[in-house]
Amino acid sequence: MVRALDSVDLAILGPTASGKSRLALSLAHRMNAEIVSADSRQIYREISVGTGKLLPEEREGIPHHLLDLCPITEAFSAGDFVREARKAIAGIRARGKRVIVCGGTGLYVESLFSGIVDLPPRPPGQYEEYRQGLEAVPTDALYARLRESDPERATDLHPNDRVRILRALYLREEFSLPSAVLFESFRTQGVECGAIIGLDPGRENRQSLIESRVRAMFANGWIEEVEALLKGGVDPAAPGFNSLGYREVIAFLKGQMTRPALVEAVILKTRQYAKRQMTWFRHMEGIRWVAPGAGKTIPWSFSQIMVRSKKIAADTIDGIREGEPRHMSQGIKRSTPARNAVSVKRSNKERIGIIGGSGLYHLKGLSDLRPTVVETPWGQPSDPYMVGMIGEIPVAFLSRHGAGHRYLPGEINYRANIAGFVALGVRRILSVSAVGSLKESIVPGDMVVVDQFIDWTKGRPSTFYGQGAVGHTGFAHPICPDLAKTLVEACRSVKARHHGKGTYLCMEGPAFSTQAESFLYRQFNADVIGMTNVTEARLAREAGLCYATLALSTDFDCWHPDHDAVTVADVLAVMEKNVSTANRILERALETVGPAGGCKCQEAPKTALVTHPDSIPAATRNKLAFLGILKAEEGGRP
Repeated sequence: MVRALDSVDLAILGPTASGKSRLALSLAHRMNAEIVSADSRQIYREISVGTGKLLPEEREGIPHHLLDLCPITEAFSAGDFVREARKAIAGIRARGKRVIVCGGTGLYVESLFSGIVDLPPRPPGQYEEYRQGLEAVPTDALYARLRESDPERATDLHPNDRVRILRALYLREEFSLPSAVLFESFRTQGVECGAIIGLDPGRENRQSLIESRVRAMFANGWIEEVEALLKGGVDPAAPGFNSLGYREVIAFLKGQMTRPALVEAVILKTRQYAKRQMTWFRHMEGIRWVAPGAGKTIPWSFSQIMVRSKKIAADTIDGIREGEPRHMSQGIKRSTPARNAVSVKRSNKERIGIIGGSGLYHLKGLSDLRPTVVETPWGQPSDPYMVGMIGEIPVAFLSRHGAGHRYLPGEINYRANIAGFVALGVRRILSVSAVGSLKESIVPGDMVVVDQFIDWTKGRPSTFYGQGAVGHTGFAHPICPDLAKTLVEACRSVKARHHGKGTYLCMEGPAFSTQAESFLYRQFNADVIGMTNVTEARLAREAGLCYATLALSTDFDCWHPDHDAVTVADVLAVMEKNVSTANRILERALETVGPAGGCKCQEAPKTALVTHPDSIPAATRNKLAFLGILKAEEGGRP
């Protein structure tokens, strides 16, 4: 499913001491819900009194998540929160419960509902080693290097900001992508929220509530809590002690202030913090504000909350079926659009899928960009799909190997990649692949519109069937003839040197061929050799999708007597020249592609299934239903 369907029914936000926790408890009982905390201080196990955390006996039997999550000695980021919150939400949904998010940390809430840039973790110490290696390089020289390799990012940074310049250079070199493309590639889609309530007691009431709360915390043993931790050996500089008021308590224990001065200092700090909370929340849209104690407790009745959350979820499902997801994290957003905020144009035309291979990690000319994360029964696709428009044509672009080229050919989750296109309403896919040439007539730089495959892979998952469902899909002609014709005509239109047909031998990799293997493949009368596309083509046919390959010749493999054995450097050098040509071909193909239905590709699933639907296990049936091969509930074919 599209990740936005991992939804939250209700969010309760507001400044400290506004009564969020009690309201969440009351509604959780009525809604059969569990609560996910969005409080950056209550995640620490050892501190409770000063954070206002509900004790286990105060939670009234309602499961609370993201409380007591990590030790006081560890830092915890907004990205950590989003990852843990998603896990908690998925678990709650799996138990058939509703979800309430409750908290006052604006960054956490906005990150959950609007998405984050979630870069893959790098090897420990790698960045520090990179930084040390450039210590002798002047900052102006580093900035000049960044301006040359990533000019857009350079304009965002001050020429003297060495820390950020180094970080930008590291990411540019590590992932081989400009920052704008990199950040969009790894931006996760936010969680959908059905209804959002903001509690605001008003300034005067807020001041009084804060004072009462702080004094109660000291009466309940806040100083004793901190003293016990320090005596137990916790470092006063521990990240958890950055929580509001804890530094002041430590200063009191060191004799640096009196108790009355301590209480007044914490009251003041808490009031200032509440003001910052309100400033943050006031810049977010989609929140319905209410003043507790003003004659009503929430801006909607219980039934209205349920209708709102269900309607948004239903609209999202309908949008996916129509090929245009509608409610993708629109519940919360900054009232001033973010720098990389995007919108999606509506179009009555069918969305076309495009898969980029080595060297083609993003699509030129893609506008109204919307990175979209899709979750499937087969796991995560290689990357977020870049959903947008090329001219008037809706497209969904996927980098096969992931941004930064992270996955080997045998590691790619091909099933998830194809299933993700299905979830996005795609019925036709144009795939681009770097290949080696096995023919004298196909020189490096040539384009080949493939029409046949030889499968020489070894053991990679290449079918949606199995686990109680047997299916045999016709694959004699693995390429959609209509799409292949469109690619050939596009090659002619842009005057690209091309070959209108060819057999693609798909080897396992990741090593290139031995010379003996290369001679053997030539005896098969194969035209080009690659490592990916036959698996995609098989799965696309099983899912009833039209599929065609534009193969970009980069080398002569290792059979040619006048050319050295293929190297990565050779491939990349030719790919750099080929990519601009491939972009022009794709753009022209999208302009001229005709309506679907003239071929038989989409009929393939109707005759493939051998097992009687009633005999297929429910879990497998649900997987096939995701692709539209079966109906999940009825068990029969659609």
